[in-house]
Amino acid sequence: EASLAICNQQSGEHPLMGNIFSAELLGLCPSVTRLLAGAHLAVSLGFSSLHFLSPGHSAMQHRHFLLCSLQTVVERGAFSGLFLSAFYRPLHSSVDIVNAVVELYMVFTHLPAQERQLGSLRLILWSLLSTIGVNATFLLMMKALSHAGTCSTEFACNQGLWPMVMLCTTLQALDLPHERLNLLGMTEIPSKWYPLGLGVGLSFFNGSVQWEAIAAITFGYVCHAFRTEDQLLLSRQ
Repeated sequence: EASLAICNQQSGEHPLMGNIFSAELLGLCPSVTRLLAGAHLAVSLGFSSLHFLSPGHSAMQHRHFLLCSLQTVVERGAFSGLFLSAFYRPLHSSVDIVNAVVELYMVFTHLPAQERQLGSLRLILWSLLSTIGVNATFLLMMKALSHAGTCSTEFACNQGLWPMVMLCTTLQALDLPHERLNLLGMTEIPSKWYPLGLGVGLSFFNGSVQWEAIAAITFGYVCHAFRTEDQLLLSRQ
């Protein structure tokens, strides 16, 4: 899913993979954005290395505290997964690694604007509340699907910084509702419909509903409708 989103920059540009971690891009990123990305990278690489090198390591027995799913959060009571899931994306295949790299690129291109608007300290609070909110929305969707008879929803996970990127994309698009944005290189639509179109487009191209993205987009629409950012972060810049 992340590889599709890279072609969907609001500017219409198509950056090259070789420029993902250029010094110029990293230099433009504020401190908390780099901190979040660095923590995500360190935790993901650390646990993924243990998975391959020492599967029986004691740390692997506590990995469920980093996972956000019905099975870990609701059934096992690992509520830490509601916010720690942002720092962990399992890397078990080459596809996982490619998606993780592109996910980091999207963090570096979307979160800086949010940090400059809120300020570094408020971005930390925003990240915490947003991650919990998106994950709670995701779990409610999985619970509803489970009641509807969908199988294996208790094991579906919402991991990494990708949901936060999708939330940023949604909020930034809704702040300028009458701008026209390019949707996956296919057409231009009003920005107020852009997040919805993006969720549908990602699901179509991936061949399955991308519930992680849908949860973040849904939470973004709710936040914008009730102006929760203005109420929780009263001193927005």
